[in-house]
Amino acid sequence: MKQTNASPKHSSWVYYLGTLAMLASMLLLPHLIPSWADGITPAGVSIACVFVGAIIGILTTNDLILCALFAMGGLVINGIQTPAQVISSFMGASYVWQIVVLYALCYVIIRDNTGEVIARFLLTRRFTQKYPMVMVMMLLFAFGLAAAFMGVFGALIVGFTLLDGIYAEAGIEPKSKLARLLCLGAFITMCIGPMTIGSMAALNLAAGQFFLAAAGVQVVTFRFVAEAFAILIAFCAVFALALRFLFRCDIRALGRVDLAQALADKPLRLTRRQWIPLAAFLIIALHSFTSPYWPEMPVLSALKEMDTVLFTSVALAVLALIRVDGEQIFCPVEAFTKGVSWPIVMAVASMAAIGGLLVADEYGIKAWLTQALGGLFSNHSPLLFVAMTVLITLLLTNFFSNTATLLVVSSLVSALSGPLVDAGYDITILAVAISLSSMVAYLTYASSGQAAILLSQKNMDNKFIWTYGIAAMLLYAAVVILVSAVCLFF
Repeated sequence: MKQTNASPKHSSWVYYLGTLAMLASMLLLPHLIPSWADGITPAGVSIACVFVGAIIGILTTNDLILCALFAMGGLVINGIQTPAQVISSFMGASYVWQIVVLYALCYVIIRDNTGEVIARFLLTRRFTQKYPMVMVMMLLFAFGLAAAFMGVFGALIVGFTLLDGIYAEAGIEPKSKLARLLCLGAFITMCIGPMTIGSMAALNLAAGQFFLAAAGVQVVTFRFVAEAFAILIAFCAVFALALRFLFRCDIRALGRVDLAQALADKPLRLTRRQWIPLAAFLIIALHSFTSPYWPEMPVLSALKEMDTVLFTSVALAVLALIRVDGEQIFCPVEAFTKGVSWPIVMAVASMAAIGGLLVADEYGIKAWLTQALGGLFSNHSPLLFVAMTVLITLLLTNFFSNTATLLVVSSLVSALSGPLVDAGYDITILAVAISLSSMVAYLTYASSGQAAILLSQKNMDNKFIWTYGIAAMLLYAAVVILVSAVCLFF
């Protein structure tokens, strides 16, 4: 993902012009623009101007903390909220602290290379190596899982190195169609992997908060995990099949690769230091999924009443007490200082708070959006809505900031999702589709930070990226739409 705490560099003129445009939108336009539709109040105009200013700032400066602070000031100066209300709405929401505690827990898992060990374990199973098609599926899934715990950049470096070794052992030409498509498929899974259970999965909460504010849909945190994993697994399977039947690649050469021997010098089993934080994560997930169905018993009732923030906080407190070989597994000071991405926390807090105001009934913006744009979707299949959402997200994220794309598309789509909710559809998958798709960006060097690693590979060129690369992106979009159909209708 692009840097989210960028400072002025070679494009400082864009940074400063963007900052001026952001300030003009937040501070001047509310006094110059009249209400453009019946029902939109002056406060609604001010909120819309602050929202647009924040988007301009994120897109042009990529400085999320700066934009969040100016947005807080804009709401106060325009009389929308008092300073105390702004601080409460931005940093007092439970989802903000849910992001913080999940970041801290994921930091420990990433630090100890847990995902890398799990990926190696999966790749060295006999059934993985017996069938080339299964090997491709497991390779892609292992890369995505490794990225969830290692981070996308670390996974890309390790994954591409492993692929080079596989090409050499199997006698596959690095510039062949098979080698380049494997590289591309691995890149996509490593981009969406961190959005499943890694530290970047905290961004899912941002998307979910928009849908909660706009449509009243309460999103269970770990339901995101399940549906995100469904997309990851489905893409691995479909891409492996596409290599054979759509792209017409001969994958039989992969049957000559002995991954167990290639990875023999690496640890294949989790240590106690790795197992314990992973077990804590799984217990938190189990609590989130199953607590609504627990019986009313003295101890269980108390645990049932805990939300994810409180339960995770208790789990972290217990982890801090555990020692392995005399060393602390979870050091709160280290995890909360090194593990939490405050630019992302501030961006999520500010955009979700402003988005909640934007779609509040008393300001008239939501009613206007529904009337102006709702007809585009209310008379068509929900799958058309999903398809348009995914394609627009993929288009924007390849030319703008990934985080900004997630926030902008989530805020707009959530405001238009009312008719689907009224029709009885569960639209949680929409938030998941947006958050994952916002990370699939590689058409140009400017698409994302990790795109530079892919495009700098010796076997990659612009012609391949703009032909097979676009085909792979459309294949990913088709998978998301297919999984969305299952989640919407079943």
